[in-house]
Amino acid sequence: MMFDSDAFEVEAAVDLRGDAKGARIGWTQLQTIDVNRALYKGASPDAGRVSVFRDRSTRAMARLCRDVSYASDVFTCPPNTTKGLGYTSLRPLNLDLTSIHLPATVRVSHADKPTDGWFTEVDNERTRRKNHLAWVLVEMQFCAVLLLKHAGGRIDQLKHFYWGLKWEARFEPVLQGGKVTGVHRVSGDANNRATFKSFVDGPVADPQLAALIAAPTGQTCNDRSYLRNNNPEVHNYAHW
Repeated sequence: MMFDSDAFEVEAAVDLRGDAKGARIGWTQLQTIDVNRALYKGASPDAGRVSVFRDRSTRAMARLCRDVSYASDVFTCPPNTTKGLGYTSLRPLNLDLTSIHLPATVRVSHADKPTDGWFTEVDNERTRRKNHLAWVLVEMQFCAVLLLKHAGGRIDQLKHFYWGLKWEARFEPVLQGGKVTGVHRVSGDANNRATFKSFVDGPVADPQLAALIAAPTGQTCNDRSYLRNNNPEVHNYAHW
């Protein structure tokens, strides 16, 4: 069962002067909230239920992560690319300023299209019977930060904003000939759009986020998702 959000793109226009040789301008993104869990139920109470908590995985390591392509690069993507985090933007996501003649106005985009997915059935290890998806809660929050990284490595945080989304959906089994052949969603169709907070000038106030931006390397959100999705906390119950 897939959950898809609408895509969005935010464009920043920055007036630059001086010598920008070797500098880069663009966006980073940090995930600050990650709730990801589901409930499965059997076709009858004696078939049991299974609770799955991806967000409680002990393998996910860091609570915060950088939503970037490479652990050693604070920017979301390599320079001059438009292929980003699940969405192709209209403008580059960050720029190498070496070849740009200043003064000039440069434009860089931040874009995203979050998705997530859950299996529609799992095996209950207590009852040895199939349990089917009954409820999902996925909540994400991110901080996107516009950065100017100088040739010497210093990073200036120019602006930032928080955004997030929440999917909560309930499902019921589809029965054919007395057998469960799938599930259908009975609530939660509308909660698929991201919500945004206002832009803030200057650096982030949270010292943990500031440290994550300044760090030479950091766990990527893709790596974190892989670890938590494949090593969730699971509870099997004999009854509903």
